Amino acid sequence: MKMPLRRPWRLLRSNIIVWCRYGTTKPTAIRLPGCDYLVEINPNDRRAQKMLIRDGARGKVSKATKIWRALAAHLQPTLVIDVGLNYGECMLGTTYGPDCRMIGFEANPGIFTLLERSIRHHPNHSQITLHNVLVSGVSGGSQPFFVDPDWSGTATAVRGLHNSPGVLVHELAVSSLDDRIPVEASDSARCLFKIDIEGYESKAMAGFIRTLDACRVAVGLIEFDSHFLSVAGTDPAVFLSELQEVFDVYHATDLQGRELQEVRRLEDVPSPTKSDRRHTDLILVKRNTCETGLFPPQFTIARAS
Repeated sequence: MKMPLRRPWRLLRSNIIVWCRYGTTKPTAIRLPGCDYLVEINPNDRRAQKMLIRDGARGKVSKATKIWRALAAHLQPTLVIDVGLNYGECMLGTTYGPDCRMIGFEANPGIFTLLERSIRHHPNHSQITLHNVLVSGVSGGSQPFFVDPDWSGTATAVRGLHNSPGVLVHELAVSSLDDRIPVEASDSARCLFKIDIEGYESKAMAGFIRTLDACRVAVGLIEFDSHFLSVAGTDPAVFLSELQEVFDVYHATDLQGRELQEVRRLEDVPSPTKSDRRHTDLILVKRNTCETGLFPPQFTIARAS
């Protein structure tokens, strides 16, 4: 009889913690763990409720955010690019040096409005530029973007991933990253980037070539989901091979994101379920750079056999 009570009790405890911190269980702005400035959110978004309100009140952040913060502190980037910001947990979840240029992309119009307000609270607000476009390989025209109002994290340009009733469809301008990132910002830059756009990652990378070529150092996080990629018309194995032509590729095997495993083939990408689906956040390090020690000293690397 104890098992059915565990989940409601855990939720009640989380709500009490949130109430004590914000005076409500549905705050419209929160402070990310480790940050003393506000990030504005939609309290009716279940993703915001779980990952930002309840987890945040308990001091919990995602593994991707932990990796991002460690890389940002170690690399001291001069160019930060976040594609698929959502509420900005990565890019807005830490601070940067005075010479860093921060460029964020978010296609969901509702969240974009909140991001515009959030950046006013950030210490580096004058260094931030936001774009409300659908990121793809080539600029031009418009394309539908699908948003589940119940869970913002599944918003996508891939029609096949959203066929349920109630999905909102927004027609957005299409742009490559190279056409939105100024040439002078990428020239000899130390770049930290993230791309998490639900199956459209390969298309975003196709329009990121000029910027990456110009950067002196480029380290990034990219979501890799073989199912999402396949539905978007991308062969996951081919996309991984294309990444490996430019980057050394790793994934984190521990919850803190400090123990990295080299990825050489599709089978090295973890499968969260007992299926052929492969899903993780890959860590990419641009090759052919003269710099060494691009990972924080607390990171360890296991080479693939």
